[in-house]
Amino acid sequence: MAACGLVYSVLVTALASGHAQSGALIMLAFGLGTLPNLLAIGLFWESAKRWVQSPQVRMTAGLLVAGFGVYGLIRVGYTFYVYGWSGSCHVPA
Repeated sequence: MAACGLVYSVLVTALASGHAQSGALIMLAFGLGTLPNLLAIGLFWESAKRWVQSPQVRMTAGLLVAGFGVYGLIRVGYTFYVYGWSGSCHVPA
């Protein structure tokens, strides 16, 4: 079972609180804060499952992801073309 990355950042915050009670309260607040969203997503997913699994939606989503990848590569190439290697580095020249 995988956990989202946000849980790990809250765990670090709970560990850094210095006391078991403070850490427990931080984790409790996180759990109570995320519970409504998780329940809503679960209910929404049941109604949207058939739509998301249709071949047209899956193909469209795949083409969008591929398109964003191509767009990113074009932007990287354009940056190198215009600025050379110095444009890819955030250190002032």
